[in-house]
Amino acid sequence: MRPASPRPAWPTPDRWQAVEDVLAVEPFLTFAAPELMTGHWDGYCLSRNNYRLHADPADGGRFHFLPHGMDQIFGDAQAEVPEPPLWCTALDASGRGDVW
Repeated sequence: MRPASPRPAWPTPDRWQAVEDVLAVEPFLTFAAPELMTGHWDGYCLSRNNYRLHADPADGGRFHFLPHGMDQIFGDAQAEVPEPPLWCTALDASGRGDVW
């Protein structure tokens, strides 16, 4: 068995730029925040479910999330907004400081 290699700090500036090159990040956050706040347990953020990706030629081919299947929004009266959502923690670790 090989020893585990050290895990690089994530996201590095290069990796953050690579994500921004292929994903429309601001629209993604605009899509993700209400999904979490409405308790959409069956959507992308909490279940990686009920979404489509669109490579928008008008935006350099970057991907945009298209949510669908929102029949489970507000479906769980006990739903809570995760504290903090894991993707926010990862984004804040980028050093941008304006995410969470």
